[in-house]
Amino acid sequence: MKNSAKSTLKSVAAMSVISVVCVAILAFGNAFIPKYKPTLDLRTATMINEMLPTGLSSQSAFDEGYFEMLDLNEKKLAAFNKSNRAEPNNKVLAVYKVVKGEYSGYIVVEAQGQGYSGNAPISLLTAFDASAAVYDVTLKSQNENSPGTNGIFLKENFDRFREFIKGKTDVDAGSITAETGATSVYSVKGVANTVKISMKMAAALNENGGKL
Repeated sequence: MKNSAKSTLKSVAAMSVISVVCVAILAFGNAFIPKYKPTLDLRTATMINEMLPTGLSSQSAFDEGYFEMLDLNEKKLAAFNKSNRAEPNNKVLAVYKVVKGEYSGYIVVEAQGQGYSGNAPISLLTAFDASAAVYDVTLKSQNENSPGTNGIFLKENFDRFREFIKGKTDVDAGSITAETGATSVYSVKGVANTVKISMKMAAALNENGGKL
């Protein structure tokens, strides 16, 4: 056997071993790293309190039960997400409700959508008024590495987005780009999908008396 053929076989064998190792690591991670489970913790309560101010500190509002997490039926939530998602990672994770104060009855939907491939999904909290129109939106988490310097998560761009989205019951990536000037295409798409499925959840709850 020629040296070139031997080298090729060695390379193929090495790549095969690397592939097997990577698959094993991924399987181990999926098996032992706990999946994210939304909860009404102080961090989430603080974000809600910033969008829908109670007039109290976030700690006091949290302690005094100004917010609650809706008990959504898991099977119905899964069915809703499957029917309304734009891509596999696009889904509603939780819904919170303001139960005291000026914004009593408003809801906040926690949802996610995929930005750039390979990154963790973008997670947003979107607040809705009694008519299921957007009142405000805030970022819970993102790990985007979009090219260029004009991403949707730059403060000035995200502030424009927050202003633009108020009162809306529908949205698309093109309108977000036009209003904010953000050029991070996949990040904008992820934001649009996240807010859009949140809007659909708010509408569904509004139509069904707060139940899914």
